[in-house]
Amino acid sequence: MNTNGVNVGTVDRWIRGVVGIALILYPVLGAINLWGFFVGAVGMVILSTAILSECPLYSLLGLSTFHGVGHIGAHGHGGHAQPHPQ
Repeated sequence: MNTNGVNVGTVDRWIRGVVGIALILYPVLGAINLWGFFVGAVGMVILSTAILSECPLYSLLGLSTFHGVGHIGAHGHGGHAQPHPQ
């Protein structure tokens, strides 16, 4: 079990980063209203989870897309990490 709070893996971080930036840019590029403010705020939350590699919702649900050191699979590539024998 991961004890340092990291539960967002590499691909998940990239997707969150791109989506977060796009949502933040939405109000900047013209949707300056209450809806744009809401979309921008959601984008900031999503981007922060990408930067911090931690998603509070994942923690509550017991989920994780993080597979080991350096956000890469346990065998040094981007594939699925295998659980370590206990």
